[in-house]
Amino acid sequence: MNETTKGFTMIELIVVMTVITILFAVLFAAMRPFLRFTQARDGQRWGEIHALLNAVLFYRVDNGGNYPPGVTTKWQVLGTASAGCDFCGSLTASCLNLQGILTKRYLPAIPYDPLYGSSSISYYAVRATEEGLVEVRACASEIIENIDIVE
Repeated sequence: MNETTKGFTMIELIVVMTVITILFAVLFAAMRPFLRFTQARDGQRWGEIHALLNAVLFYRVDNGGNYPPGVTTKWQVLGTASAGCDFCGSLTASCLNLQGILTKRYLPAIPYDPLYGSSSISYYAVRATEEGLVEVRACASEIIENIDIVE
């Protein structure tokens, strides 16, 4: 008696599962660079706000504890623009220009956000705290809302 059964053989099932696994592996590998680029940009932001913080601290040491002109207890976005800087906690439309002040001795140039920033609007903000410390913020970080450091 010749019986025919309907269904897939074990070999066919293994081949299909292997093809699906390979497709998922390729898709997973293709998606990882986006995460890596995001992490790299946030790492660059961390480094740049550390450099800004150190520049402000060295300025204070060299100038009798005084902050650079314009640094107050209110957030100020750094840049040269006269409008469009009222975000990231800043209530003033114009940016705080520390280009000539910090770049003479402490920084080669005022850094700006690797994705959104420019020399006119850096997307980095600075303020003095009530306790006499300096706080610097990256306003456009991608993994967390803002990157803040205080010292």
